Amino acid sequence: KQKINASYLYSLLDINIKVVRIPKNFEPNFYVFPILTTKRDQLFNELLINNLEPGKHFSKSLKWALDFGYKSGKCLNTEVIVKQIITLPIHEAVSKKSIRKIAKIVNKYG
Repeated sequence: KQKINASYLYSLLDINIKVVRIPKNFEPNFYVFPILTTKRDQLFNELLINNLEPGKHFSKSLKWALDFGYKSGKCLNTEVIVKQIITLPIHEAVSKKSIRKIAKIVNKYG
């Protein structure tokens, strides 16, 4: 069901939404659906207010890397992604109605 939920959410998203692409030879678990947005915190808050379980799973990655000696500016793509990635729930308990609501909110930020 999670893969079906992922396909359904993808079909509802505007083309402006930056979806994290999955290489052909990989099979994700489809527990969450990652996207990139420059308005991550605003989107996160709106989804949270609507009880839609967004995630910022990678938000502390850069801080942790700095703690282990990473020098800021060495991996610019990673720095951008860490600040923009948000995960949307698509696990088996997420209903079609919730997926439509997630898409409607996300599309406002595209």
